[in-house]
Amino acid sequence: MRGSYPQIRRFIAAALNEVPIASLEGVVFQRDKVSEGVVEANVTLTLHLQAAPRAGRPGAQAQIARSDALAPRNP
Repeated sequence: MRGSYPQIRRFIAAALNEVPIASLEGVVFQRDKVSEGVVEANVTLTLHLQAAPRAGRPGAQAQIARSDALAPRNP
């Protein structure tokens, strides 16, 4: 991205504040001359996602029912 250093810092802070599952992996700032007010930044953000828990494996109830049907019964 391009902008002033404070603008880029504000963007990063706002992104991390708005997206709590994000973390800052790295930032690289570059400018041609020290006197320039605009810098280029390569910002790397990482999203930390977790798979949703499954309600159960498909067919698990059928397997349990089948094994119960085959179990010996007490008279």
